[in-house]
Amino acid sequence: MEDRERRSYKSFTEVKATLTPAEERFERYRNTIGLFLGPLVALIIYWIPMPGLSPKAHTLAAIIGWIVTWWVTEPIPIPMSALIGAVLCVVFDVADDQCRRRCIPSGMVLCRPRSMQVVYGITAWRPACRPSAMQA
Repeated sequence: MEDRERRSYKSFTEVKATLTPAEERFERYRNTIGLFLGPLVALIIYWIPMPGLSPKAHTLAAIIGWIVTWWVTEPIPIPMSALIGAVLCVVFDVADDQCRRRCIPSGMVLCRPRSMQVVYGITAWRPACRPSAMQA
């Protein structure tokens, strides 16, 4: 049981009880700075001339810069920042209409995180290593 608990993802609120005051202060600064640094990184990437990229690819690079910055600094939960990245791609017309019709309404965007939870649950419990699984 300890092995599974050690490997599971814990949010900041769950970990907060184990942090020292200095670590809490660092996390608060990191989150606050990241909240403003993400859009700033996106603007800087957008303003840098990249002649080898199409305008849509350039916009996508700026969005990716924003989202990666938020993933590192975690001002909001990681799944929410991924969702914001997908929404920004639609708002800034990065994907063409055919891709949007094929990907967004299909439900695959919502199925992937759930399927990854199932895979994680299976690997965390390691059913192949249990004696009952070996007898069958």
